[in-house]
Amino acid sequence: MKQQNIDNLTSLWLLASEPFGAYRKSGSYNIVELDFSEWPNRVWQSEENAKTAIENVKEILQQCSTNHTFTKWNVLQDDEHKEAENLGLSLKSIQIGMSLNLQNYNIQSSNHHLFLVQVNNTEKAVLWSAVFQQCFGYSISSKIIEAIKDDVAFYLINDNQDTVGCVATFIKDNQIGIHSLGVLNKYRKQGIAETVMHILLHEAKNNGLVNAHLQSSMLGLGIYKKIGFEEIFKMCNYKI
Repeated sequence: MKQQNIDNLTSLWLLASEPFGAYRKSGSYNIVELDFSEWPNRVWQSEENAKTAIENVKEILQQCSTNHTFTKWNVLQDDEHKEAENLGLSLKSIQIGMSLNLQNYNIQSSNHHLFLVQVNNTEKAVLWSAVFQQCFGYSISSKIIEAIKDDVAFYLINDNQDTVGCVATFIKDNQIGIHSLGVLNKYRKQGIAETVMHILLHEAKNNGLVNAHLQSSMLGLGIYKKIGFEEIFKMCNYKI
């Protein structure tokens, strides 16, 4: 399950890089570098290389023209960051990789006013990008959204006439990755994120998908665990 979760996420990073020729390799490191978007600018090792030494990562980060994040996959119990700190890296954030076998998901029926509007044109791509930045504080360029919207479903979350948040889904190998689920500040603590998750999981299960994957901030853990997601691994993000 861990590998499927990571594969969905890293395949999304690679997909975003393809239209712009923004991917390259350096030894065991994968690098995506875009000068017009903060996401997905990233350096990571493939899972099979994840336990090898990371001596060269600072040099690679310094060679990047944009502010990159180095992502390392750790076991849940691992709070050890000395290896990265000794290389002059600082911890930027921690996310928890979580997965759910959809056979174990019990579809929830509920009355709600939410509906998901899929991005299918430039205007909606620009709006999705703006909503994402308000929710998360960094940017995904609308150029990327437009370039990959046929392979990734970007949704605006609407409550009646109001846009209240955003989310994206990426299906690969019968697995659905749920990414970038954010709710605008004034609409938080109203159960919107949980409702959106049930909408997406309901559809995924009905479409015969096998597993659902996501990477949660510490603040979101409670919602996802309540739904039935299990904590699988720790995703540590470093910067120089």
